Amino acid sequence: MQAGKLRTKVTFQEETETSDGGGGYVVGWGNDQVVFCEFISQSGKETIESGRMESTVRAKLVARAKSVSFLNAGWKAVIDGVDWNVKTVIPFGQRDRRTDIVIETGTSV
Repeated sequence: MQAGKLRTKVTFQEETETSDGGGGYVVGWGNDQVVFCEFISQSGKETIESGRMESTVRAKLVARAKSVSFLNAGWKAVIDGVDWNVKTVIPFGQRDRRTDIVIETGTSV
């Protein structure tokens, strides 16, 4: 893996629960971990659901395995202010030196 390809700054966030002081809790995002990754755009699709246009885009991040050992599906990746859902985390390559991370974002209009 070439360090020069790891140019995209990614902030990974985990869903957290915080007490609201009244016996309940509030769900938010925290436990920020900043990692530099290679960003590879993959595919996009548009569908019509219930009269609304749904658009999703998939991409792949490649990172050093040790820098994302904490990561699993369900986390969120924030890249340039855009939220991406982490779909799959795949250890890959010789001696598990790199990890591929499949991410997805979408909008509805």
